[in-house]
Amino acid sequence: MESYEMSPELEDSHEEIRKLDSQLDHLNEYMDKVEERIKAHNDKLMETLKQQKEDREKRRQSFHERLEMGRSEDEDFQKQLHSVLNRVDSIRRV
Repeated sequence: MESYEMSPELEDSHEEIRKLDSQLDHLNEYMDKVEERIKAHNDKLMETLKQQKEDREKRRQSFHERLEMGRSEDEDFQKQLHSVLNRVDSIRRV
């Protein structure tokens, strides 16, 4: 059985390929971790944006409810004032 010996240049190339392959493996692992962190950060941002949107909608709805209540109170006050003024006017005529 003959043993196959690689030429020094071929051995150097083979060793360089092994090193590069190992570096690529490490780089892929690192990029996987980076992608996981980015995804987690993105998920957190999306949840924050969703919460802010819900909060804005609640504030907007509350504002409109308060605005409508204020209008209703103004109308009630105007009716009461009109009623009082009518009574005063009718008393003056007597």
